[in-house]
Amino acid sequence: MGRAMPGQARPARSSGRRLCRHAPGHALLVLGHALKTLGHLREAADAYRAATLACPGLAEAYSSLASLGVHRFSHEEITRMWTQEASPGVAESQRYHLCVALSQALADRGEQELSRQYYERALGARRVIHDCS
Repeated sequence: MGRAMPGQARPARSSGRRLCRHAPGHALLVLGHALKTLGHLREAADAYRAATLACPGLAEAYSSLASLGVHRFSHEEITRMWTQEASPGVAESQRYHLCVALSQALADRGEQELSRQYYERALGARRVIHDCS
């Protein structure tokens, strides 16, 4: 990545602060992505987990956490994901991320058949998303 041009750092810093104030879950998600890119997987996991707590409906944070391979979901986290995924108003994009994370969480617990079912649900949600775009 290049360096910021003179005069760009201040607006970027200001935008970052606004994002942290108004959308802390999204700010933590972006931080997690940056840390993952830099290879700081444990720190990325901490940021993603904090994002799920700051904004429980931010399903991408759950799937990002699952993709790291360094986090085992707690019973409470799995329950939150199940509750959100079962919600009648959940968007297909959210369902996709939740099902990916649930599939990994269940596989980690040795529940292979249920894990496979959630993987299939994730694929179904992804098909719906792509058919609509």
